[in-house]
Amino acid sequence: MLFNSIPFLVFFLALYLLYWKIPRLDIEGRKNLLLIASLVFYGWWSVPFLLHFTGIVALNYTVYFFVQRPGKLMLRFLLALNLLHLAIFKYFYFLLDAASVALPADVSAFLKPGDGLIPEIILPLGISFYTFQILAFHVDRYRGTIDYHVSMKDFMLFIMFFPQLVAGPIMRHDELLPYLKRPVTLRRNWLDKGIFLFLIGVAKKVLIADNISPAIDPVFASPSAYSSEAVLTAVYGFAIQIYMDFSGYSDMARGLAYALGYRIPHNFRAPYFALSFRDFWRRWHITLSQWLRDYLYIGLGGNRVSAVRNYFNLFATMVLGGLWHGANYTFIVWGALHGAYLVMERYFNLYPKPDARWPSRLLRGFIVFHLVLLAWIFFRAPDMQGAFDVIAGLISSEGTGRVKFPLRVEYILLAAIVLHVYEYRARPFLRIWKWREWILPVAAVVIGFLVMAFTGKSTPFIYFQF
Repeated sequence: MLFNSIPFLVFFLALYLLYWKIPRLDIEGRKNLLLIASLVFYGWWSVPFLLHFTGIVALNYTVYFFVQRPGKLMLRFLLALNLLHLAIFKYFYFLLDAASVALPADVSAFLKPGDGLIPEIILPLGISFYTFQILAFHVDRYRGTIDYHVSMKDFMLFIMFFPQLVAGPIMRHDELLPYLKRPVTLRRNWLDKGIFLFLIGVAKKVLIADNISPAIDPVFASPSAYSSEAVLTAVYGFAIQIYMDFSGYSDMARGLAYALGYRIPHNFRAPYFALSFRDFWRRWHITLSQWLRDYLYIGLGGNRVSAVRNYFNLFATMVLGGLWHGANYTFIVWGALHGAYLVMERYFNLYPKPDARWPSRLLRGFIVFHLVLLAWIFFRAPDMQGAFDVIAGLISSEGTGRVKFPLRVEYILLAAIVLHVYEYRARPFLRIWKWREWILPVAAVVIGFLVMAFTGKSTPFIYFQF
């Protein structure tokens, strides 16, 4: 179920009424209801994969339950088990393709899923996100930061909590598990925040991202057929699309959690206003950035090693972060570019000065944004050749095709800028919060009307594929 679909709205409204209106429903009853809802939410996509998912969660909990003090060997076993599970579903094709250079043709054909020994592999929904969440739980327990007992119900709900199940944020144990042990109450202010965030998310996803996608997809599919101006427009367009799509999902997830009495972490803080690449990764996909820092970068030695090794750790972390996004060389290059940016920035100490004047800050922001834009080309392109074709099209193109947006591009751009500014500095906008009893219903009606009037077929969230 997509968050912006009618079936999901009916599902959530029914859950909300049962969750808050059943008389004398205690904390365990609400958790039972949330867990059932999460199972239904995932099972709506695929019942067999729901059984697979619950089996993985149950297996990890069984090890947690019976191994009271995990040692380094047990931790390595758990990490290997979950990473192998991820690799089989997500990277088997990629690894087979890489190995096919050394394997005889008949062996490659025999191993190829779908035609040979192995049936076609389908990627389970949200596997990258829930795998990282499970890994973090085991590492935190090994480090001794989980000093309380976790019931199986709480563990399953922590991993399967439906607002953040399929595309994050990637939560830590201390961001949800302790709160599952406490009673929740219906707070008017939290409900208002939930409605507000959900509406913001719908505006980002449906009104902006979904109206950019049909205009730029043909350009990335065949860049040589379009003019350089059109290719440049598509590159800028994708930068706006992926931000609005992913941050819109995160806003909706946070809004749904607020309405159910829980808070989940921010995932975006105006990343395109970053003045350095370090700052960008503190603003973009924040929970993934923190996960990579705390469980991979620090695990490799972080900055407690020599300068050369530190640069390697930083670069390797970003390359592996790119690979996490998908089994494609383009994602590796995307991660490698960001790794190179971070290494160069650290080596030359290119961080902005606190007292820098606005022309310097503006120039820094311009450079950082456009280097991020270069990396986005590899993230979006279907393959390496497609990425090079887009870059070539930016320099020179004999094509004559133009980008055609369903809405006027000025409206899309203005809405994107306003929402980005709000995320960067919300305080001026919050002065009208005291009138939310009037503003929220009006905003709901206006956004609902705009969605029906100016939106065609809704597309899945981009990060659902990861």
